Amino acid sequence: NEGVMKIWNHSGKILKTFVLKTYSMKVDYTADFSYDSKYLAVMYNDENIVKVYKLDELSNDASCIELTEHKGPVNSVEFSPVAHFLVTSFSDSTAIVWKLNPKKNICAKFSVLKGHTAKVNSACFSSDGKYIITASDDSTARIWNLNGEETFGINIDDYYYTEPQKDRNKLLYAEFSKNDQAIMIVKYAVDSTYSRSQVIFQNTFRTV
Repeated sequence: NEGVMKIWNHSGKILKTFVLKTYSMKVDYTADFSYDSKYLAVMYNDENIVKVYKLDELSNDASCIELTEHKGPVNSVEFSPVAHFLVTSFSDSTAIVWKLNPKKNICAKFSVLKGHTAKVNSACFSSDGKYIITASDDSTARIWNLNGEETFGINIDDYYYTEPQKDRNKLLYAEFSKNDQAIMIVKYAVDSTYSRSQVIFQNTFRTV
C-alpha cells in the first residue's frame, strides 16, 4: 500500500525498486513475470487497468503497454508459462487472453472467455500453456482453450450445498496441478473465511 514495487532475487536482495504510477498509490494484488523474465505485468485494480513493462527498462519513468479494454475492476493477471500470452479476469464475468508481440512492443486481445454469470476472481494457465482455468462468484470453475472455447466446467454447488441461496459457494481461486491431472479450488466459506478443497478429474477436461 506504500505505492512501491520491489523486485528481489532468491537470496532476498532487492534488485529494483519501482514507484508505481497510480491514483491511489497501491496495487491490488498481482504482478507476474513473463516466462522469459523479460516482461512484468502489473494489475492496477483501482484504475481497471493492467500495465506491461519491459524489465530491463523498468524505472520510475518507464513507458509501458497498457491493457485498457476492461469494463470493470481487474481481479487477476497471469502470464503463460511457455509463451507470450497473458490472461486477465474481471468483475464483468469475463476473462481476456492477450498476445504480446515483443518485436512490435504491443499486446493485442487474442480471445474473450465468456460463460460465467458473475465476477471472475481468477484465471490461471495450465503448465503447457494450452488451457486456462477460471473461478467465479457463480460457483463454477471452467476450463478453456486459448481460443476462448470452454472445454470443461464444474459447479461447486453440486458438492457443497449451502442454504440459503445467497450464501452460495463463491469461488475465489482455481489452478491446475503441476502435471495438469488435477485442479485445486479455493472457495469462500459461509462465514467469509477461506476453505480449501481439491477436486481430481483424471484428465477428463482434455477430452470433453
